[in-house]
Amino acid sequence: MGDNMKKNSENEEKKEYLRSYRNCIKAVKRIEGYLQELEINEICPSLSMNGMPAAVTYNNRDLSDYVVKKDKLISDMLRARYQRITTYKEVIGQIELLNDEDEKNVLMYRYIKACNGRM
Repeated sequence: MGDNMKKNSENEEKKEYLRSYRNCIKAVKRIEGYLQELEINEICPSLSMNGMPAAVTYNNRDLSDYVVKKDKLISDMLRARYQRITTYKEVIGQIELLNDEDEKNVLMYRYIKACNGRM
């Protein structure tokens, strides 16, 4: 029984490692969404996310706040993209070390190719 639990735990760790690429893709997309939201709010500051006009308008807004926030998001996005590429290379490298071609194909389509199409 102890060996079975150890094997299950080991398999879960492997699956989590293989899913790390998918998590990197999600992180990049999330930051891209934040950046898009920031830009929309800068272009149309009187609209909130529900489409209703805001009660307060900012006529004399300081663009430096926007620039600082945008720079940070861009920097975060570049780091997330770099992490995505690094993780992709690591996961692909580990998959390629396998001897069984069928297993390689299954892992590639399940954890790599499917991520690029769905997310």
